Amino acid sequence: MAAGLSGKQFVIDYLNQLKLKPSKNFRQFWNDLEYQHGRRAIAPLKEAMSQRNPGATTNDIYVLKNQNLKLSLDFAKYSADLYRRFFDWLVARPHPQAGRLLDVGCDNGIVTCFIASLFPESEVVGVDIEPRAVACAEELANRLGLTNVRFFQSDVRQLDTLLDARSFDRILSVRSFHEMLGEVSEPPRHWSTQELLGRSVEAGHLHLLRMMRNLLRDEAAELITFERLPWLASAAMWADELKQAGLFVDWAQAEFIAFQEVGENQEMPVFVCRTTPSDCAILEGVYRLYGAGSAAALMAGAEYEDAEAEALFYRIESKQFLSGIQIDFPEDTQMRYELWQTESSPVLYQYTNVGNRKLNVLSVGDLETAMRDFEVTLPAHYQNQGFKVKTYHEQVQRGEK
Repeated sequence: MAAGLSGKQFVIDYLNQLKLKPSKNFRQFWNDLEYQHGRRAIAPLKEAMSQRNPGATTNDIYVLKNQNLKLSLDFAKYSADLYRRFFDWLVARPHPQAGRLLDVGCDNGIVTCFIASLFPESEVVGVDIEPRAVACAEELANRLGLTNVRFFQSDVRQLDTLLDARSFDRILSVRSFHEMLGEVSEPPRHWSTQELLGRSVEAGHLHLLRMMRNLLRDEAAELITFERLPWLASAAMWADELKQAGLFVDWAQAEFIAFQEVGENQEMPVFVCRTTPSDCAILEGVYRLYGAGSAAALMAGAEYEDAEAEALFYRIESKQFLSGIQIDFPEDTQMRYELWQTESSPVLYQYTNVGNRKLNVLSVGDLETAMRDFEVTLPAHYQNQGFKVKTYHEQVQRGEK
């Protein structure tokens, strides 16, 4: 990075060189592409975009958008704000200037060339399976006058035949692993995130992640993974896959990066992983990541939803189960209402086996009414709609370990 230049300004200058300005919405994005490249050229791209298949080894979208560097960069305006926010995060971290870095699934080289510009004394390697993407990346590096970056066309699953073990100080994946491994698919049905941990990982997933581990030089080396993981359970399962491959998330550095994509607000978690075990368990780590406050601070009348509800509920250290109801809906979807007594107040925890969560903090005076609802009102309400209802007075098993 140039002397006297702030990290944020360095990012801005880099994106300006590439003319990467975020599109305000889908209409502007496609209109700009058609204006620059013609409707006939863009029509197949629009069709491929509507039929994206995360998890495929290759995808028509990458072939079509990387026909030439100008089209590739114009298409990248779709994610221009993502690049900016991730680069802002990256330059704010303390980094040694020297080292060897690998960009996995480098596509057109936007990330790879940024790293090479940021660390001019480092050797930077980009790898992608798509030949046209690699051609665009090489052209971009030449345009920027970079001499410390190389690109290889290869399936990342075969990197152990291309690159030496223990040879990288940092490996980055910016929405690459989730494309290759299909990590954006919905998690399996579950009552709690904890029951998803420790499951068997597909052999292909483990092979790829263990290969990444073996490419890291030593215990100080790190893998940075920035993936589209839309659910708390998805983030936990990804961290668990990494752990089973010998890569451990540093939860003190895990955070969400918020950005806009064609005008829509998005956020994705960024994980920094090393080969030494973390002091923080995965479940506690993801709960911290999702910003759950202290369960001791629960106030009567408060209502929490989804990830925060689950995190807060499981962080209540002392709670006594009072009563529960399970409702069976069509297609094996089930919902449970449970009433619990905590040290300060009763709570109503409502959760399903498809990931929905809600936590209501009741006042002490509401307990008698809530118990009556569990005995009469709620069962009658769902039974009258034709659903099967079961009341239980002992805590059910949810896969806690």
